[in-house]
Amino acid sequence: MSLSKQPLILISNDDSIYAQGIQVLTRLMSAIGRVVVVAPEKPHSGMGHAITQDLPLRITSSNIFNQKNHHIEAYMCSGTPADCIITAQTYILKHVKPDLIVSGINHGKNTAISILYSGTMAAAIEGALDGVPAIGFSLNDISPNADFTHTEKYIVDITKKFIQHKIIPNIALNVNFPSKQQSPIRGIKICRQADVSWEKFLVKKKDPRDREYFWLNGKYYQEENRKDTDEWAIAHNYVSIVPCQYDLTAYSVIPELQDLWSK
Repeated sequence: MSLSKQPLILISNDDSIYAQGIQVLTRLMSAIGRVVVVAPEKPHSGMGHAITQDLPLRITSSNIFNQKNHHIEAYMCSGTPADCIITAQTYILKHVKPDLIVSGINHGKNTAISILYSGTMAAAIEGALDGVPAIGFSLNDISPNADFTHTEKYIVDITKKFIQHKIIPNIALNVNFPSKQQSPIRGIKICRQADVSWEKFLVKKKDPRDREYFWLNGKYYQEENRKDTDEWAIAHNYVSIVPCQYDLTAYSVIPELQDLWSK
């Protein structure tokens, strides 16, 4: 797809349509092609690939991204990030496939095992499920007022290359940036997902009526420190790019299982 043909770019996120990250991403994508935004009306961080099945979805048009003499087609969805992509594909775009789906820019990194929990990546992978090239962008800074300026030239470059070179469909790129507070970005690393474990625990508290409630918390334990992982790249001020697929089959184990059940 030539950039001169105005590619159709669908944008979503998991931090909500009001997040600063999606404002930046929409502005950047508007300079590349025709943009349609479908994003959650409230934050859905950590939602993973959840979809809404037992509640109605509500879609509301929004002018939040409009600029002087420049209208951006945008909608708020009451559902999850995956719901947003499904809604866009089956209703808003009238079954016209976008040329690219981009999700983010997430406030907080989505490296290692976080990919499984990420609503940002769920939106991208939902697009990949339908054969649409997709990218999830995340920044290693959870602040609502995070500074994204150092990411912009990389986002534009990665997006243009992804469109121009027609990367294999059914693949979603997971792109993570160091924070602005880290040293200047040293370049881009093509990586694999780091092998990191997350020790989960509940913090018990009591409300003013003396009833117990719990906060889910956790701590990362990095079990490797190899230079080919996303965690290493971000820690050393590189942009990490991990190609992700939705096929979770452990192919290496199939022969062993076949042998086990053939006896």
